[in-house]
Amino acid sequence: MSEVANAVLNPVRVKGTVYNTGDGIFLDGTLYYCYKDNCARCLTEVEGEIETEISGRILEDEESKLEESDEKLIAYNKDEITLDEVIADAVLLSMPMRILCGEDCKGLCPKCGKDLNQGKCECQDDEVDPRLAKLRNFFE
Repeated sequence: MSEVANAVLNPVRVKGTVYNTGDGIFLDGTLYYCYKDNCARCLTEVEGEIETEISGRILEDEESKLEESDEKLIAYNKDEITLDEVIADAVLLSMPMRILCGEDCKGLCPKCGKDLNQGKCECQDDEVDPRLAKLRNFFE
């Protein structure tokens, strides 16, 4: 089993449009990337693709430091727009909170650690939660 944790596999691709509305310059775009991580239940490697939207208002570097806004502010300096922070934020916010290899993943046995997707283990399931032990006697 390998040790993988939230790895972006290839360069993040961004496709978008910059437009001027008269009230300001704005960016709307779509971000694409592939990731690799471990299944939250069985720890097998899982690869997936994410497509998410990005948007923001583009301001000159000095203006963006002074502006208070609920919009995402993107700074430019001379003729360059820096999208690093916008892309990093979008990747972090779009990454699934819990990655599964499949909705029907059975996970690992809590006793022996066997991957239950590959078959049943030999563990006995006769332990009862101590909080419910009194109920066991009720049925005998």
